[in-house]
Amino acid sequence: MLPYYFDTINQFESHIVPGTMKAGDNALSMYYRRWLGQRAFAIFQFKGIPDNWDEEYIKFILMCWGAVAVFRTDKFGVIPQQCGYGGYNVYYRPTRAIVANPLFDRSYELKIGEDCELIRLSPDWRGIADLIGHYADLMAVTTTSIITNLYNTRLSYVFGAETKAMAESFKAMMDKIGTGDPAVFVDKKLFREDGTPNWTPFQQDINSSYIVDKLQAAERSLMNDYYTCIGIPNIPYEKTERLITAESDTNDYATFCLAELWKRTLNFTLGKVNAMFGLNVSVDYNQKLLEEVRNNVDERNSDSSRDV
Repeated sequence: MLPYYFDTINQFESHIVPGTMKAGDNALSMYYRRWLGQRAFAIFQFKGIPDNWDEEYIKFILMCWGAVAVFRTDKFGVIPQQCGYGGYNVYYRPTRAIVANPLFDRSYELKIGEDCELIRLSPDWRGIADLIGHYADLMAVTTTSIITNLYNTRLSYVFGAETKAMAESFKAMMDKIGTGDPAVFVDKKLFREDGTPNWTPFQQDINSSYIVDKLQAAERSLMNDYYTCIGIPNIPYEKTERLITAESDTNDYATFCLAELWKRTLNFTLGKVNAMFGLNVSVDYNQKLLEEVRNNVDERNSDSSRDV
């Protein structure tokens, strides 16, 4: 193996994608990343946050990057900022937070526990951009499949024209039909001698290739899986009969498993921030959101039980 250095390796490795399909890094995938991320941001609500803190900024950095450093500045006071990491202790945890901002007079290299404290989302110091990206790519591929299937199952026609003038007449006729004209008048030469039209459907058996309904069901199932991962109550889309208590309890545990870990980590690290800077910031679930979602889930479950 040739002795490539990191710059050469990065140059090649960063462009490796599957040979026949690229799920991410396209407009549709970025669209889903944006609004799937907003759903994740909505599950938590900060309490006691200082007036000069931007809550949405904090949520965005926590979800995408994993941590924000809270420290004191001469110009802005005590504020949270995205940071890089430096150093490590005996447990291989970072010991320094490195902060840079165009509005700062200088960059900061802060010792964690002395000059700053970090608000973290998860124990591994990382965010959930990979989780959001995974489901965004799956949703993008599914949506692309829906669009492709709709395109491929359109009822098309093939016209056999004897002359160029006849071909142009066919085009004009289809343009008028496509725009919704209630009556279209054409030359009788466009019909055969027996009066039958001189065109035929290109694909008549649409039902055999139409799978949009199945793809839409897969799309809803993916969304429910995502909700389960980030902590939004839901019931399986394919579960049409009434859920028994054990099934409901199992789903509730799966739904809140990661969310509870994130909330516990947030409050644990916020406790250190509060102690260092005399604050009283905490995080809880967005109770109004969860109550509305839970009521909707219960209503859907009740409706399903009456249909059985």
